[in-house]
Amino acid sequence: MKTIEQTSIKAGSYYTIAAASGCVIEYVGQAADGAQLRLGKYQHKPEQEWSFVRVGDNAYRIHCRANNKVVDLVAAGTGRGTWLHLWDDVMGSSQVWVLTRNNDGTVQISSPWASGKCVDTVGMGSPEGAILQIWDKTPGDDQHWLIAPVRERKGTAKAEEAEKTQTAAVEAAPAEQAQTAGAQTAEAQPAEAQPAEAEPAPAQAVEEKAAEPAAAEKPKRRACRTKKAAEAPAAEAEKAGTAAEKAPAPKKAASRKKAAGTEAAPKKRAARTKKTADK
Repeated sequence: MKTIEQTSIKAGSYYTIAAASGCVIEYVGQAADGAQLRLGKYQHKPEQEWSFVRVGDNAYRIHCRANNKVVDLVAAGTGRGTWLHLWDDVMGSSQVWVLTRNNDGTVQISSPWASGKCVDTVGMGSPEGAILQIWDKTPGDDQHWLIAPVRERKGTAKAEEAEKTQTAAVEAAPAEQAQTAGAQTAEAQPAEAQPAEAEPAPAQAVEEKAAEPAAAEKPKRRACRTKKAAEAPAAEAEKAGTAAEKAPAPKKAASRKKAAGTEAAPKKRAARTKKTADK
C-alpha cells in the first residue's frame, strides 16, 4: 500500500476498513448473531461501515452500523484460522481489538484475547469474497488495513438532515421570490392602471368628446337662466311703471263724467222746454 496519512478515530463517526485490494470488511447473510464477515466491494451500505468504541489504550469494540453488533471471534476461539463473525456486545474479551499503526498509514487489528493474533484473510491475498480469520502476526499485506472516514450519503440520518435543510432553503427561495414579485406586482398595478384610464378606447373617447361641449354649455344655460331670472323683476317693474303712465283709467273716468253731463243736459233742457210749454 502507498503511504497515507493516519486516520484519527473519533467517537460517533463511521469508517470503512479496507484491505490492500480495496475491498472492505462487511457482513453477509443474516443480521442476527453469527453473521459471517468477509471482503466485498464498497457500495455505501451500512453493513460495510463501522464505529470504534474506545475501551482502552488503542483498544476498541468495533460496531457495525447496520445492526450495532460487534466483531467477535467464533466461539471465542483463540487458535490460528478462527473465523470472525458478528455478535451482540456482551463486553466479552473476544470482542476487544487493538489497532497498531504502521508506517504506511495502515493498521494491524489484533486480538489480545487470542495472544495478539491479527485479522487476516483465508487464503493468499484479499480478493472480493475472502473470509476473515485470525492468524499469527506477519509482515504481509493481508494483515494491513486502511481505516477511512465514511462520507455521508443519502439514506443516512446526517445526510437526510443536511438534505432537508438544503431542500427547505431551496423551496423557500422561490416562495420569497414569488412573494417579492407579488408585492412588486401589487405596487406596480396602480401605476399600470393610470395609463389605462388615461387612454380610453376609441368609442369611449368619441363619446367623451361629444359629451364635452354639452357639459360646457350647461353652465352657460344656467347662467342665462339666472340672468333672466334676475332681470325679470326689473322688467316687470318697468312694465308696471309704463303701464301706470299710459293707464287710461283717469281719462275714462273723465269721459264717463263728461258723457254723463252731456246726457243730462239735454234731459234738463227738455224738461225746461216742457215746463215752458205747459205754461
